[in-house]
Amino acid sequence: MATNYQTQGTPILWKASGGDHVLTLTSLANGAGRKGDVHDFGANLPQFIRVEMKTKIASSPVLGKTVDIWWASSVDNSTFDALIAAGDAALSDVDLVYQMRPIGNLVLLANTNAQLQSFDFAIPARYGFPVIVNNSGQALSGTATDHAISIIPILGVIV
Repeated sequence: MATNYQTQGTPILWKASGGDHVLTLTSLANGAGRKGDVHDFGANLPQFIRVEMKTKIASSPVLGKTVDIWWASSVDNSTFDALIAAGDAALSDVDLVYQMRPIGNLVLLANTNAQLQSFDFAIPARYGFPVIVNNSGQALSGTATDHAISIIPILGVIV
């Protein structure tokens, strides 16, 4: 009888510079959104991923406020959810996220320390990118290294 195990794939990193893809979250205003560069998971994409978001708020937010993470996907690397284009840029209308898949909400503590939360997410298509909406009540930190999104593919192994 075969046993099915899970193993972690190579992390994929979105940040302002030095990552696999670019997503610049420095000084993102409250109520504003930002989208990242597209990632191609390949023809044999993982079914699930672990998404970790690290961020820092410029001023102490109210306990329980959030920074929200969404996913825009595409089967052909041409037409993405909400009809937005991939690429590190401001989100023109934050209401567009309602046509994307929610990954999760980083629920904030009432301090300016770096904060990290992780989520499990089912990949809907080969191509996609994260979209962030800041609902913290404050701007995000102006330091680029305070912000990163890491996606770790969860791979099945049968032995």
